[in-house]
Amino acid sequence: MPFPLVPPAAPPPLVQTVPVQGSAAIPAQSTPSAVKAELPIAPEALPEQSPADLLGAPVEANPSSFGWPARGNSDNPEASPQPVVLTAPIWSEIPAQSEFDGLTHYARPAIAQIQPATPASPEPASPDPSQSVPLETTADRQEFDNVRQVFTAVGDVLMNFRQSELKADRVQTDVVTQIVVAEGNVTLTRGGQVLQGGRLEYNLVQDRGTFFQTRGSINLPQAGQDFSGDRPGSITGAPSQLIPFSQQLGDAQPQPLQTGAGDAGGVEGELRRLRFEADRIEFDGGRYKAFNVRVTNDPFSPPELELRSTEASLERISPLEDKLTLRRGRIVFDQKVAVPLLREEVIISRRQRNILPFDFGYDSDFGGLFIGRTFDLLSSDRTSFVVTPLFLVQRAINENFNLVDGDLYGGTFRFNSQLTDQTSLGIYAKLTSLDPNTLSDTARANLRLQRSIGSNQLIFQSSFRERLFNGSLGEQDVRSTVGLLFLSPNIPLGSSGLNLTYQVGAQYVTADTFRDNLINRESLGRFQGTVNIGRGFTLWQGKALPPTQTEGLRYTPTPVTPYVQLFTGIQGVSTGYTSGDTQQAIIGAIGIQGQIGQFSKPMWDYTGFNVSFYQAFNSGVSPFLFDRIVDFQVVTLSFLQQIYGPVRAGVQGSLNVQTGALYDTNIIVEYSRRTYGVVFRYSPDREIGSFVLRINGFNLQGNTDPLAAPDVNSVRGGVISPR
Repeated sequence: MPFPLVPPAAPPPLVQTVPVQGSAAIPAQSTPSAVKAELPIAPEALPEQSPADLLGAPVEANPSSFGWPARGNSDNPEASPQPVVLTAPIWSEIPAQSEFDGLTHYARPAIAQIQPATPASPEPASPDPSQSVPLETTADRQEFDNVRQVFTAVGDVLMNFRQSELKADRVQTDVVTQIVVAEGNVTLTRGGQVLQGGRLEYNLVQDRGTFFQTRGSINLPQAGQDFSGDRPGSITGAPSQLIPFSQQLGDAQPQPLQTGAGDAGGVEGELRRLRFEADRIEFDGGRYKAFNVRVTNDPFSPPELELRSTEASLERISPLEDKLTLRRGRIVFDQKVAVPLLREEVIISRRQRNILPFDFGYDSDFGGLFIGRTFDLLSSDRTSFVVTPLFLVQRAINENFNLVDGDLYGGTFRFNSQLTDQTSLGIYAKLTSLDPNTLSDTARANLRLQRSIGSNQLIFQSSFRERLFNGSLGEQDVRSTVGLLFLSPNIPLGSSGLNLTYQVGAQYVTADTFRDNLINRESLGRFQGTVNIGRGFTLWQGKALPPTQTEGLRYTPTPVTPYVQLFTGIQGVSTGYTSGDTQQAIIGAIGIQGQIGQFSKPMWDYTGFNVSFYQAFNSGVSPFLFDRIVDFQVVTLSFLQQIYGPVRAGVQGSLNVQTGALYDTNIIVEYSRRTYGVVFRYSPDREIGSFVLRINGFNLQGNTDPLAAPDVNSVRGGVISPR
């Protein structure tokens, strides 16, 4: 069944009500007036049927006869324990008084406001009238049955309640039980959430109900980013080898000139809205349960990707997170390939979440190939604790699968907490073996406490066995560090277009040193300051294609904007050590980056590139190996090319011009679709590889990516790239 597109809800018509006190007998007037009438009814007169059965029953009415029934002015108020106050403006053409099968009729335009009065002796099954929900309804025709106490609206019905909007062909409301039944083209809108279906049964007091043959959309907030713009401490515009090149280009991409269509669910064509279909949805407050449900992040039909389940429940667990529990969940790609989800719970949140039941990766720390499973032990809007046990496959093969050997197992642990609005805490730990005898040489850990001071950042950081990649010197293990780092934001220098950043840090470091041709481990204080000034120039910018299925959103979640940018920068670095050593450097950089094509044709319609050169001049030498400057003339090249359809391939690396040493190479193969993507990366120099599944819109990603681990960082010009 194809997914229908959900049109935006139209605003309700403006109808002004001026209440006028009156009785059940109303004289004809030449202008609309408001009526206040008490319509009592004895409870024994109600039929012996359920409220839903009553509301679903057809109502016979004679459109040529309207008016207030005489029995609306009962002479026996004691027989009416549940009086109702009904206020509605009516047209002057309505007769002053008539009787018609116990029904009172109104012609459009009309607003009905229904509010049960306090009963003298309520029935045990009746809801608490103090919790009654005021309604405002407009329709082509409205009727009140004072025998059954049922209010009926027919034809283009619009009802507002609880900050919600209900539209239908026909709506009936039991004013005693406050149960609403809507039928025919039913649309329920709450904020950015839209539900559509054939029939809705809803209890106003308990805020619970059932929607049949339902379809709709969920508006998801876009995940926030901790930092934006150029990161301080690095040459402006210089590519980071830790980030996939396709992501680097996406971060630098100009805002599309063509705004996105509503079908895409967001500005600039981004996928921010999920669509769904279900046979039935039961909801109770913030909890939802759906049967035979299909969810997609694709605004077009047939969808590229669907999440299907025979039964699914959605529960809000925090202001920023929802828990999705699935029965027989599976992901269906292109209506052909179904992959079992193999997990019952999925967290949808602003934070990136894992979707795969198992993750694969390659890391020399773990002996090569490994497989893992991620568990969210603690998840809230401010705190998360994630554990990923690992089985080290390649090490197990080399050791003949001796499953009792602790060297075959490892794991990672991540704890993040937003302590206050300005303070956050992050803890990362990594065990590359469970053998307790080798723990001090196999474990890695990192602690980061960050405090915002205005737009600046003050960071306390401590690490154990941190991995730092220092150019052609390769990967270095820093035994331990503890210290403070102060980072500035981007500071525009007037109207010159230049941006300035700086950072100041003090650390106590234990790491390998190189003196007298001998490598020893020393503990020294390290003090560093750096200033970076840079500017980018847009040389050319094209126009993004419209966000349609065959153009701008054919292979990407956001239309590609072609562009070419020139970037320049200069950086000054000064580092001192308690041993008396110093290292100063001036580094200049220039480069060009951009993307050509719009990634919408079957072949050769996309080329991404980044070419840069930097020259360093130094004075003094660091006693440590992890931050010693040895690469003085470096050319860095990144290249990503569409091969066929959604397949792109690329390479990136750096070359020391003086020595001819090629280092920090990365091989990238990407399968990019509008709704999902698969990325394979491998770094032969670092001996790290990853296989990542990304599902757009959900903010879900299958990712045990060693290159994204907090213990893996790069050093450029003697400066550790902040993360």
